[in-house]
Amino acid sequence: MLIFLRSQDFRDMGLEMDLSSPTSFPNDMLHIVSPAFGDLFASGTLYRATGVILCKLSEAYYGQLDLFGDVIRLQRLSHLYESVDVRQVA
Repeated sequence: MLIFLRSQDFRDMGLEMDLSSPTSFPNDMLHIVSPAFGDLFASGTLYRATGVILCKLSEAYYGQLDLFGDVIRLQRLSHLYESVDVRQVA
């Protein structure tokens, strides 16, 4: 994942980050993006664009069930996000 800021004078700054595992959940990404954004952002600077680029995209796959229930949590979150997406489209 890559995040970047573009200033008013068209100067770009960015950081590339690796996720510990594949995810399709915004909350998992926000835990990594928030601190990195704080490193890039400078108060008093005018910005014209903010961006996030996701790399190495793949189909959602939950893998083998685990002992600690993380896969079940991911499946529940997936159903939650799908129902939110359906409601927003309707």
